[in-house]
Amino acid sequence: MKEEFVEINGVSHKCKLQKHRISKNIRLKVDRDLTIKVTLPRYVPYIVAKKFITKNTKWIEKKINLLKLQQNKYYYLGEDIRVIKKSFVDNKNLNYYFKEQSLIFNSDIYKSSSVIELYTNWLGVQAKEYIPRRVKELSYEYNFIYNNIKIKNLKSRWGSCSNKKNLSFNLKLMYFNPEVIDYVIVHELCHLKEMNHSRKYWKLVEEIIPNYKIHRQQLNKIIL
Repeated sequence: MKEEFVEINGVSHKCKLQKHRISKNIRLKVDRDLTIKVTLPRYVPYIVAKKFITKNTKWIEKKINLLKLQQNKYYYLGEDIRVIKKSFVDNKNLNYYFKEQSLIFNSDIYKSSSVIELYTNWLGVQAKEYIPRRVKELSYEYNFIYNNIKIKNLKSRWGSCSNKKNLSFNLKLMYFNPEVIDYVIVHELCHLKEMNHSRKYWKLVEEIIPNYKIHRQQLNKIIL
């Protein structure tokens, strides 16, 4: 791995260039800490990666601006919520409570845990309760058969479907309203019948969710 700093519109950004054995194409990503990451095939020289960054500065700027908007913001089922830690004077044994769009953790219990860590763990609990139930309902309604479901804190995708009919979903889907979550679930369920993104596949998605493109736009507003 090679680390450098690149300048975009007068602002210096940390950049990590990494060659990967199985990479076939150059891939560009901006992490939540605003680090620019470029993955490239082993045979491609680093100078090509630098030129690739220069060529895609507008895309990088857009991603950085989106990430800045996401910083210190928390979401649950399509709504902005407040997440804080404070001392529970009246009930010291209570871990947390969620009321009136506020998620409040007991700071006396979670002294060493950050707010984002607590929020992510809580979101995972909600996802494990909500998503499998909804997958079961939708698969029954539209006649899909799957094996297992896993809920993970995925870093690059909202969901996946394996050849063995196992489904994985990102716990951060709980950011979105139920309609968007349904779209991602249906997206992966349709891969059980079409393991591709062909016209036939998208037609299958559209038969179930005619306005799926609107939900895709919502997903694109959040950077993982």
